[in-house]
Amino acid sequence: ESAYFEPFSVRRTSKRLNLVSESSYRFERGTDIEFLEDALNRAALMITEIAGGTIHEIIDVYPVKFAAEPFDVRYGRINRILGTTISGTDLLGMLRRLGISVEDRGESFTVYPPSHRRDIRRDNDVAEEVARVFGYNMIPTTLPRSPLSSGRITKRAMDVGRIREGIRKSGFTEVINYSFMPASALDLIGISDSDERRKAIFVNNPLSQEEGLLRTTLAPALITNLKYNLDRGVKNIRLFEMSKVFEDIGNTLPSEKLRLGGILYRDKAPSLWKEDAGGFFIAKGALESLFEELKIPDTSYSPSSEPFLHRGRSADMSVSGSRVGYLGVLSPEVVEKLELKKRKPEIILFELDLDLLLRGIPDSVTYVPFTKYPPVDRDIAVVVDETMPSAHVGEIIRAFPSDLIEEIAVFDYFKGGNIPPGKKSLAFSVVYRSKDRTLTDDEVEGLHAALLDYLVEKTGGEIRK
Repeated sequence: ESAYFEPFSVRRTSKRLNLVSESSYRFERGTDIEFLEDALNRAALMITEIAGGTIHEIIDVYPVKFAAEPFDVRYGRINRILGTTISGTDLLGMLRRLGISVEDRGESFTVYPPSHRRDIRRDNDVAEEVARVFGYNMIPTTLPRSPLSSGRITKRAMDVGRIREGIRKSGFTEVINYSFMPASALDLIGISDSDERRKAIFVNNPLSQEEGLLRTTLAPALITNLKYNLDRGVKNIRLFEMSKVFEDIGNTLPSEKLRLGGILYRDKAPSLWKEDAGGFFIAKGALESLFEELKIPDTSYSPSSEPFLHRGRSADMSVSGSRVGYLGVLSPEVVEKLELKKRKPEIILFELDLDLLLRGIPDSVTYVPFTKYPPVDRDIAVVVDETMPSAHVGEIIRAFPSDLIEEIAVFDYFKGGNIPPGKKSLAFSVVYRSKDRTLTDDEVEGLHAALLDYLVEKTGGEIRK
């Protein structure tokens, strides 16, 4: 018998059975399928001459005939690979001496690999054969030429670097986690089945069973980092991570989104000061400082509906009306699941979609000169429904049709006392200033009274006396 076996099948079976033999070693590397008849004839002749055997007939089972798989190669490509100047005629002659059929096509040639050279499949393989025949010692030694780029950093890369440096300035330390998460991570933070973050991709060969999914959010890894530090007695934790998350969108490749996530924890300690800003406002201040440094205009906050954040102590962040992320205190339900040694710690978590945030960074900044005319300050205290966000009231004030309002800021929030149930009092500071003249008291009083009427009309509230 003279047989040919598929190399891939032999190798796969040998590996699966952990069985290596002389036959598997030979056949898994490929043999000449066209040489089988010649080998069989030689063996039959030797049996006849030496052992006195008798030749009868040949049984040939050859279901799929061998057909060469031709491919085209450019002459210049071979010379570029080897660093030579071999002529086309010499190059074809070398290959023919090796038993390789070739056909000239002008600037290129077609290679027909023989049955005993299944390893010749592309131009690199042809270059290797030419080098063997031509002689390695005949190939001149030359220094490789590698074109250098201008080294310019793109605006996106510069902005990402500014974001990373900006959050570091607020005392946050960068962490780097694996891009995997366990299947239970989304259950821990209460992500619903209809949420986009449930479109996770399963890893075929995970590092461990606990890391079987590509992560769709940075929150679980940051919570794990926090728990690791808390269990080891760290009392003040400010961590951030800038990395990609992955989402299955039905294509061959997943959707990749760049995110900035952070987590903050402060242990309560004795202080000389009675007032404490709280962790939520410290994290909010860090992000606002970042937005100010990036010159991102029109940022706003609204109540968040994230299932793992504390109701009333969380907010969604928006830039130019588009939601870019969330910020808030981790809900007591999630904290209880973490089984932390600390009792009821206040943990602040935030995550931003940097792909959306980067779009809000202006390409250039326009500076204006300081006005030489003095400002006039006035305060407004308005009683509105408890459910109305202060940001919405601020937007109403900014929408007042006047060029003399330079700046507004909320400075007080009050409930209870003489404020009716279901209502709250918000106090705003309004700065009036003209660019070309000094404002008079009568002019400011008339404008301020008109603003109060406008605010009452738009909010449905009343001015607090």
